[in-house]
Amino acid sequence: ALPATDVSGRAHLLFDRATLLDATGQRSLSASLLDEARGLALQAGNTLLAVAAEVNLARVALGERRVDDAKRHLDAARELRKGAGLVDTSPGIVLIRAALARLQGDFVAAEAALDEMAAGNSSPEISWIIAHQRGQIAEARGAPELARRRYGESIAVIEEMRRTAAPEEVRAAFLEDRWEPYADLFALDLEHDRLGLALDTVTRAQGRMFLDTFTVTAAGHQPAASSPLAGAERRLKALADLGLALSTTPIGRPSTTAATLAALNGRHVLIYFAARERMQLLVASDGQIRAGHVGIPLAALDQLIDDFLARPDDDAAALALGRAVIPLEALPKNRGRLYIVPTGPMMRVPFAAVRVDGGRLIDRYEIVYAPSVTALAAAPAGPSEPWGESIVLADSRRNLSHAAAELRAVVTATRATPRVGENATIAALRAAGNASVLHIIGHSGVTGEGGYLVLADGHVTAADIVSWRLRPRLVVIPTCASAATFRGEMWDSLATAFLASGSQHVVATQRSVEDAVAADFTALFYRYGGIDDPAGAAARAQRALARTHPVAAWSAFVTTGL
Repeated sequence: ALPATDVSGRAHLLFDRATLLDATGQRSLSASLLDEARGLALQAGNTLLAVAAEVNLARVALGERRVDDAKRHLDAARELRKGAGLVDTSPGIVLIRAALARLQGDFVAAEAALDEMAAGNSSPEISWIIAHQRGQIAEARGAPELARRRYGESIAVIEEMRRTAAPEEVRAAFLEDRWEPYADLFALDLEHDRLGLALDTVTRAQGRMFLDTFTVTAAGHQPAASSPLAGAERRLKALADLGLALSTTPIGRPSTTAATLAALNGRHVLIYFAARERMQLLVASDGQIRAGHVGIPLAALDQLIDDFLARPDDDAAALALGRAVIPLEALPKNRGRLYIVPTGPMMRVPFAAVRVDGGRLIDRYEIVYAPSVTALAAAPAGPSEPWGESIVLADSRRNLSHAAAELRAVVTATRATPRVGENATIAALRAAGNASVLHIIGHSGVTGEGGYLVLADGHVTAADIVSWRLRPRLVVIPTCASAATFRGEMWDSLATAFLASGSQHVVATQRSVEDAVAADFTALFYRYGGIDDPAGAAARAQRALARTHPVAAWSAFVTTGL
């Protein structure tokens, strides 16, 4: 919509688009737009924007280990600043200069650049980056203990920033934007076979991610205030109250490695964690932790997942993905239950349909997804109060042709009280907060703000579910993308919101499903004992559906639990 004459405006727009692409890992597209933005900025006489484009091009090149290109863009940025009479050195240039010197093996110059940066800026947002880069230098010099200490210092600054931030400043992406020190510390310990320390880093990071996620929009559906100020104050209080409540829950409070392993109670857990552009795997079993020896580059992993999702009935694609992410030695020797803690691209993987050693994983195991090791280890032993009656909310928009069949299956199996059509309201959902079984037939989705349910009188978000403490014992939501999220962790999906509130199991979906398939799955799920054994019943239902439905249909369903 910008006029062609607005050259500076077009340059800014391209720069912003490039920044977003870079944040999602699309570096080549980002670099192309940055190059175009730089040219337009120079044409418009906008030197500062041209400098910013050169700095970002240098950073992208560094991320791809293109040292010569990084140096070229960095030199160009410095010349532009000099030509404009800007004698002070920008923080971005100094930090890239330090990183470039490190990659070139000039550790003295790298440390000197960081010393210059530290002398001129002591803000926490710069301090954690400096400590992180000092850790990278120490590791490159072959000093792992010093590197570990520096990474720890960086993480300590980040966590202090979290503790001192006002609630309105906390965002779900707080740690995702500052993830590198956790990832580098994890990779360092994994490389040196200090697996307990690596697991400790995972539990710390995931616990913090949980707290950040659910303090984003904690106010929920608040009544209108008499004034904007009163409404803002009430919302801030709700945010603060929720943050305090969540900070005291075991799910959000990391424990020691020994306590975590002991609390897993013999469960076999595959723990995925991305570090240094590779997906890694830890395996927790029988009170021990071991490396899963995956280490696949994230770009190659994304391609394998894309290939499989494009051809889910192709056995070769399913086997290729299985070989890449599930080593045979990482699996239990006996059939039974397998817990999976996914992260990043692994959350797109329908593990039930992945092939390992010739067969699909669902044929050998009952698969349960968990949002974090911390949550799994903190699973409640049982309810603190008796469960209420079972409730089913159905077809709030009265536009699902197979809702009646699904409703009959639910009511027959659970004797649930139905709330149908215009009666499937937000109030009805809140009244089911302590139900024995809550089954939802209808519509749901996911945005950048997390998952949401569509009810007769409005939408309910994942944050609302936690804020209202909705914790039915068993939640079944075979609606579209009810376990999905656009985040790097599972926490802001509808499924994990119920887990965070206190539910024991949630049966949900990774992607869109047809209502006819949801009705078929529901009938089988309850027929096979879903009320008492959700994970086992879901697995048996999927095996039955696999005989008559394509892989894309039955593999969408997942059991999340603690």
